[in-house]
Amino acid sequence: MGFRRLRDSLYHYQIYHYQNRMFILDDLLLGPFKGLYWIGKEIHEAVLVEQTSQREAITTALSELYMELETGRIDEAEFDAREAELLDTLDQLQEPSRDVE
Repeated sequence: MGFRRLRDSLYHYQIYHYQNRMFILDDLLLGPFKGLYWIGKEIHEAVLVEQTSQREAITTALSELYMELETGRIDEAEFDAREAELLDTLDQLQEPSRDVE
């Protein structure tokens, strides 16, 4: 009975250490790819934050532009030109980039 228990515990010990060695090997082989994935994810999140802040800034600028038109500080022609510019910029932010090939 004691031999069987010793054999079973040795078997479990070998499996445990074999699995740990495999995890270490996996970490060594996949480490660079995990790092690249993390960097890409961080860049993507930073781009999303930047785009959101740009959209908010453009929306604020449009609100101010409408206010300037209503108060008479700018005329209709200047309003149309600046509004078209802001709306074009906003459209460019909302559309996926088509220039990337």
